[in-house]
Amino acid sequence: MKIVTSGVEYVTSGVPAGTLITVGTDFGDIQKPIEKIKPGDLLKTYDMDGYDGGHHELNTPTYTKIRKVGKN
Repeated sequence: MKIVTSGVEYVTSGVPAGTLITVGTDFGDIQKPIEKIKPGDLLKTYDMDGYDGGHHELNTPTYTKIRKVGKN
């Protein structure tokens, strides 16, 4: 499966069906199976560049709208 956001492509080949992906909603974050991700969902990601692994409160999430979902 290939997930495309604004200019960023997340290739998820080899990820088994049923793998949970965190998306943002009006009611908070939820987890959906990867095969149920659709355009318009808000993908929750973390920028791991410069993250030291010891201060999780400094690693804030980013929400990116999914533009396209397709097969690899």
